[in-house]
Amino acid sequence: MALILSIWLILIILLAFFNIKSCICLYTAYLILVPFLNINISGINLQYNLVNTLILLGFILKYHKRLKNIDYQIFKPFIFLFVFYLILIPFQNFSLSYSLNAWRYNIMSSVLFPFVIWNVYKFDNSLYKPLKYTFITCISIALVYGLVLISMPGINPYLMMIMPINGKEFNDLYAFAGDGRVFGRISSVFGHPMTFGLFLSLSSVYLYHIRKSLKYNVGLILLLLCLLNILFCGVRSAIGGTIIGFTVYLILSRKIKLALSIILMVICLMSIVQLIPGMDNYVSSITDFDNKKQSINGSSIDMRIEQLNGALNEIETCPFVGKGYGWVEYYKETKGDHPILLAFESLIFVSLCDNGFFGIIAWILSIYLCYKQSRHYKEKWKIIFTLYVTYIAYSCITGEYGYLKYTMIFYAILFIDLYHISKIDSNKENN
Repeated sequence: MALILSIWLILIILLAFFNIKSCICLYTAYLILVPFLNINISGINLQYNLVNTLILLGFILKYHKRLKNIDYQIFKPFIFLFVFYLILIPFQNFSLSYSLNAWRYNIMSSVLFPFVIWNVYKFDNSLYKPLKYTFITCISIALVYGLVLISMPGINPYLMMIMPINGKEFNDLYAFAGDGRVFGRISSVFGHPMTFGLFLSLSSVYLYHIRKSLKYNVGLILLLLCLLNILFCGVRSAIGGTIIGFTVYLILSRKIKLALSIILMVICLMSIVQLIPGMDNYVSSITDFDNKKQSINGSSIDMRIEQLNGALNEIETCPFVGKGYGWVEYYKETKGDHPILLAFESLIFVSLCDNGFFGIIAWILSIYLCYKQSRHYKEKWKIIFTLYVTYIAYSCITGEYGYLKYTMIFYAILFIDLYHISKIDSNKENN
């Protein structure tokens, strides 16, 4: 298996300089289907940032005569976010080298590849179909495998085979759960159930958008598989994030028929859930914030308030700029779980500790910029904002553990689809 992954990565790097479109499709598939990127080939340790940099270099060499036409407009909300944090770093009382390295890693892992995807499409729109169907195929594999794992709670043969290559073992005790999750915690092709949960929430938005563009009702079938995975994967944050995302979408779209259709779908799914012993308690635990009537471990309102107070106590001496960019990761690396904040299980706590109140303001402004940015796409803009809100909601519920890099891939591919459709519609109107 290690040999297959090595050949896969070598092919990705070579194609970056000879066939950038094929490189993008292969790398997109790798990022979804392989839960890590840490392969040593002839003494060279290939990781996300190195591969992303090589792909960017290949892009620059291919399109060096057209670099003045590079488009970064759709990434303005995220560029603003990272520039804002960069400006804060000198004012924070934390290791400058650690902060800068964390900043560099985060922006390179999150923005570089989606930036290349978008601009390669803008220079050559023949990327559209192969990338779209590669993406849909990978989503399909993750969804089908996720449902297959329902039949074997606590077991994931794929991860049990592939994780040792990265020097890690599959945590079957955590996956089995045994705390009210009927099918355990399901990871599918991802390294952690929470990452799969985010992927499902983002996939639900993407599949809803493209459902009518696929023949033979494939889009609707995949959307249904996605919703079933969200219910059965054992990650309640996926249910919460998806509900919040689509609630925002319904409020913005003001489509009564759409709202009724979604309500009907939810009722049907809930009817299915009632037939499965234990699942009714699992789903109802989402709204049982006090955790008094069910056996599923989770966060109560009191616990969240206590954690918020813990975060505010941490930044008591530096409320506006926080402890320092990357401080949360540094704390977890050196001390493990926090006595009150545990694993910093909310984007709010991470932002407060790392960047103080200015960090929260930066995220709010990025949401506004995304809202403003997406409105350029007329009636279709709502789906872009819905995707971002879904990511924010999920991360606020469960934390931020490298989730932005997955969100940005969805973001770029969704923008490509919107742009491509708008161009086709515009050509039809002109003709």
